[in-house]
Amino acid sequence: MNPSFSQLMAGEAAERKVRFLDAPVGGSKGPAEQGQLLFFVGGEKKDVDAARPLLDCMGKAVFPIGGHGMGSAMKMVNNIILGQAMVAFSEALAFGESLGITKQTMFDTLAASPVMAPLLNIKRQKFEKGDFSAEFPLQWMHKDLHLAMETAFETRRRPSGDERVKELYALAMREGLAEQDFMAVYQS
Repeated sequence: MNPSFSQLMAGEAAERKVRFLDAPVGGSKGPAEQGQLLFFVGGEKKDVDAARPLLDCMGKAVFPIGGHGMGSAMKMVNNIILGQAMVAFSEALAFGESLGITKQTMFDTLAASPVMAPLLNIKRQKFEKGDFSAEFPLQWMHKDLHLAMETAFETRRRPSGDERVKELYALAMREGLAEQDFMAVYQS
């Protein structure tokens, strides 16, 4: 959900005297199974405090971001970085392979440098095995990038590069990769 929809729902909830939080998560299938999710929470402080014990049971960290919609906004920021990083890495990996460098050599070399994001070390074995089974499905990354574009339009701000990255995920979906992990953008 984008921030404006979250704010709308908070208003609807208030009219019905119902508490409302937007609390999207950071993390994928593995962290969810291990109770290691991150919660980006938007809403009134007293409501965040009341919900914290429940969130603590499901995750390793709760980040109160601000008022209604701010949890959703933080999730967008997180996934813009995540989506762009995976596209940049995938393009660089494919380029290196086209020049004759093996994946293993690139991973070994890049892992020793400051350019390798921790996410890529986490995904290394899956890349090397060609295992694109979903931890965070590619279609969800596309959806989140689409919501970010909608929000950028609403707020008259557009982070650079997002539209191109979103379209690369859309192309990957058209190639039948929607239900694979978002790292499958590498295959398109």
